[in-house]
Amino acid sequence: MTLTPASFIRRKATKAVVAHSAHGALSKARRKPARSVTLIGAGAIVGLVTGFLAGRRRAPGLGPMSPAPAEGQAGHPDPVAPPTAPGPAPGPVTVAGG
Repeated sequence: MTLTPASFIRRKATKAVVAHSAHGALSKARRKPARSVTLIGAGAIVGLVTGFLAGRRRAPGLGPMSPAPAEGQAGHPDPVAPPTAPGPAPGPVTVAGG
């Protein structure tokens, strides 16, 4: 793969930004370790709660607050109502005024 001048500059800039950000985060963690641990812990808790709630929304029937399945449909991933009998046949059609 050959690099164009634009992609070379982009790659170099991305590498510099990542290195600068990592250095800054590490430096701040050394100066204020308690604050870093607190922020990382808070972010982990928020991420866990968000992931748990998103998982419950995507998988109905797994959580304690989801509605119970209808009778005869337990375990079916996509419950479908059973077919119903057809209605009564229509009577003779009359045209008014004819």
